[in-house]
Amino acid sequence: MDLIDYINSRGYHLPEHEAKTIAKQLVDALIEVHSRGVFHRDIKLDNILIETGSDVPRVRLIDFGSGRLLYLFSETTQQLCGFRPLPLSLTITFVSL
Repeated sequence: MDLIDYINSRGYHLPEHEAKTIAKQLVDALIEVHSRGVFHRDIKLDNILIETGSDVPRVRLIDFGSGRLLYLFSETTQQLCGFRPLPLSLTITFVSL
């Protein structure tokens, strides 16, 4: 189930230790993804799945449809470092790739 459904199923409240566990797993997942040169660009509650059935919930980050490879887009890395993004016009052909 996604994170919002998980929180709702717990009565709209997560104990602090459980929230910390979920947050740490999410940060660890992002560090791993970034170390591989990818960044997600669409992190939201719907894209964070929680695997239940054990003592500790396990986080799964999904939907990399908006993700980008950092090393392929120099303007993206420049924007991340604080540079102003370059003007970009997308054509239908480019968007569909």
